[in-house]
Amino acid sequence: PFDEKTYANNTVSKIKLVGNYLYVADDAKHRIMKIDKKDGTILKEQKYCDESYIQGYVSSIGYGDGKVYVGYDNGRVQAFDENTLESLWITDENKNAINADFVFTNGKLYFGTTAKTTDWYDNGAPFSYYVVTTSDDDKTNDKVTDTKDIGEAFSGNITYDEMTGTIYFVAGTNDLYGIKVSADGKLKDEKKVRLYETGYSATTPEVYNGKVYV
Repeated sequence: PFDEKTYANNTVSKIKLVGNYLYVADDAKHRIMKIDKKDGTILKEQKYCDESYIQGYVSSIGYGDGKVYVGYDNGRVQAFDENTLESLWITDENKNAINADFVFTNGKLYFGTTAKTTDWYDNGAPFSYYVVTTSDDDKTNDKVTDTKDIGEAFSGNITYDEMTGTIYFVAGTNDLYGIKVSADGKLKDEKKVRLYETGYSATTPEVYNGKVYV
């Protein structure tokens, strides 16, 4: 029979290429690795902050601001120094699983979460996007900048349009969302449009010349 926990514990994240190095997170050994892209040598590795943590099914890894980011199935995001892999900070637990790739821009990290359930389409489950500042001048808070509950499942990624300061993503039954991001990282001015009346989309929108393509 299918063993959900065993399956999840074998997860390896998507690979993040930064310069001459590959970064990857490995649930089997609860670690993040820095690998030489030329010969595959593991140059450094660092354990997750808690060896009971796993990434879950999306298994995204992010990069920006000199840090590598790993998301866990309890909704926490841990930042590691790109050179030493030293743990720099970790966000508060929110009980929901990271469920979208990380997007980094202008000192902020964007990501989505969903309830830990095998039924992705349960409309009663919470689905949210988060934005956190990646600099950590105050080593004692680790506070989330803002959250927004959209109430729909999603499994695509988000796109940030710098010209309009808007993030775009598709959720639920093909609903395209556009949410403005203020200078202080707050999410507001939400708009959405239904693209198609049936099915479910996992697309990542692209923005070009004032138009959004999905």
